[in-house]
Amino acid sequence: MVCSENNVITEKEVYMKKMVWFLFFASMVMVASFTLSQFVQAEDVPRITKEELKKQLCSKYLMLIDVRVTQGWEQSNQKIKCATRMDPDNVSIWASTLPKDKEIVFYCS
Repeated sequence: MVCSENNVITEKEVYMKKMVWFLFFASMVMVASFTLSQFVQAEDVPRITKEELKKQLCSKYLMLIDVRVTQGWEQSNQKIKCATRMDPDNVSIWASTLPKDKEIVFYCS
């Protein structure tokens, strides 16, 4: 038992406090690792220049997907010809429906 002037803290309470701090720091490390892994993965994604995209625009071999947030998309009067608008909040719903036989380009500007 650990004692202070006004309080008596049991060994179990000390252990529980240590466990809470340990779990907190462990979860922070996991969150940081996941976040950093997303940046690494993003760097591995092939890029296309706007000039290359212009050459392929409306090709049957390309699917251009506008993933701007709804408000930004609705307020914009600039939309790329042949682009399909997909809600980024619903990726888990539409991601599996994308064609496997086309090059897929996502944009959000």
